[in-house]
Amino acid sequence: MRESRNETIFNMMPGSRWRADLMARAASVGGAMGDLFASIKRGLEEAIAHQKGEKTGVQLFKPEEVNVKQVREKPGLTQEQFAATFGISLGTLRHWERGDRRPHGPALVLLNAVAREPGTVLRILIGNGEPKKGRAVQKKAA
Repeated sequence: MRESRNETIFNMMPGSRWRADLMARAASVGGAMGDLFASIKRGLEEAIAHQKGEKTGVQLFKPEEVNVKQVREKPGLTQEQFAATFGISLGTLRHWERGDRRPHGPALVLLNAVAREPGTVLRILIGNGEPKKGRAVQKKAA
């Protein structure tokens, strides 16, 4: 007999019964699904070990911090041109340049690329044309 939706939700509640049920279901699945579960399980165990400070062989990529104003000035762009070209709000760019905030995630990766090879990144984004002219969009405060 198949579980109802409420029974499924109940069985997914945290606790040893849920974990035991999950392990039993995973063990019963053969072939590729069993391999997939084993891979996910190994990954989660490795992530937990890494979080605890254990040596796991995990390789982290952490982009270097950048001086956003220097990155912007290197190719000779105004704040408005830089923000419009790279899809950054003008307000965010100004916060980064003042040091109120720091870029992170994909923005920091992009800024590192621009810092190293501004001409290449600009050619990729705008072709052989000029940086975008006009005003960058500035988000209104909510």
